[in-house]
Amino acid sequence: MIGGNDLHWLAGVIDKGCSIIAIPGKWLPRGQARGYTVRMCVSSTNFQLVERVHVLTGMGYISTTPRENINRIHHHHGITKANANNRYTLLLHSGEAARLLEMVLPYLRTQVRKAEAALALQKTLKGRRGRRTKSGSFYRRDVDKVDRLVTTLKERGTRTKI
Repeated sequence: MIGGNDLHWLAGVIDKGCSIIAIPGKWLPRGQARGYTVRMCVSSTNFQLVERVHVLTGMGYISTTPRENINRIHHHHGITKANANNRYTLLLHSGEAARLLEMVLPYLRTQVRKAEAALALQKTLKGRRGRRTKSGSFYRRDVDKVDRLVTTLKERGTRTKI
């Protein structure tokens, strides 16, 4: 179990440097909802920070983007940045992301709205499995709810003032 100080620290990391997004799945036939996966990414050039989050939570996996790839992307977009460092990203999907968000939700400050939307989206997606009409399509209210929650996650400026 994660202690209180660690939860405060994790909430600070999530508030400052974490993205909470909904990744679209495959397209389904007309009248059915599109599948989504909730993803959290904690990204930094400081490996110790990303590793500490990984060790504390015991969830997700760490991905590395080498400095050469970052320089190539910057060069492609016309940005000159000679001192790019390797970027480390801790990726959490679906259930893992939801469990972490539930743990730190009381301590969050700026990402509260996105965390609540991600938890509601995960609950809706999990609860709608097997809930279909006789024609095989999902209930329209489920489709509308999923669309609303995904739109909330895509909004910019959803941070609240501290």
